[in-house]
Amino acid sequence: METTFYYIVYLTTNIINNKIYIGVHRTTTLDFDGYIGNGIYIDKLDKIKNLTTIFQKAVKKYGITSFIRKTIKVFDKLEDALDLERWLVDENFIKRSDTYNMVLGGKEFLPTNSKTIFIYDRYGNFVKECESQSQACIFIYGNIKCLGNITRALNKGYFCKQYQLSRVKVDAMKDYSIYKQKLLSDSELKYRNKLGPEKAFGNSRSILQFDLKGNLIKEYRSINDCKKDGFTNVQGVLNGKRNQCKGYFFKYKEG
Repeated sequence: METTFYYIVYLTTNIINNKIYIGVHRTTTLDFDGYIGNGIYIDKLDKIKNLTTIFQKAVKKYGITSFIRKTIKVFDKLEDALDLERWLVDENFIKRSDTYNMVLGGKEFLPTNSKTIFIYDRYGNFVKECESQSQACIFIYGNIKCLGNITRALNKGYFCKQYQLSRVKVDAMKDYSIYKQKLLSDSELKYRNKLGPEKAFGNSRSILQFDLKGNLIKEYRSINDCKKDGFTNVQGVLNGKRNQCKGYFFKYKEG
């Protein structure tokens, strides 16, 4: 289902000195989401490393609780919201001594943190092109609170929800199902190497399940098969760190 966005023209007031700031905020909810302006959320101030604007420095000085945001008007289209901001925040407005705005309204909306970002689905198919990390974050999460996830995904190849990100447009990204299978294969290989060649491929890999009286209940081919039946702590029993798992004892089948 396609995400619905709202474009809020808001007024944030410093209740200590009555100075104001007007801006545009893109969000997926009409409920207050903690955003008060200039990239600041009431619970994310410590995430902003460089306080560069007058408004940001004022928030740092007076504290988050000294600022209250009110909605002026809500729009369905960004262009309409920017038109109103352009009309409100004109040259006379930014010259006033009781305002925090530093630039004319209607010109800036989202901070540009990087170059173009290309978004792909979990199967590697192209989905969307975004002008910045911020826009990619809004597309995926509906806000810019998770901007760090976007950066990590780009730098380390992580997934953002079920999306893959790239700074370079390619015909297709990796198929997640193949990628996940490779991770499992690599994990299995490491486990086999840890066991050694004499155990890694022998019958000793099979696991026997016993009741507490010593009666054989079932034979499993692997630890993963045990876990599929709900015995998630079976490894601890096999390693001697636990006496039992859900009322059963487990041991490797000897060759």
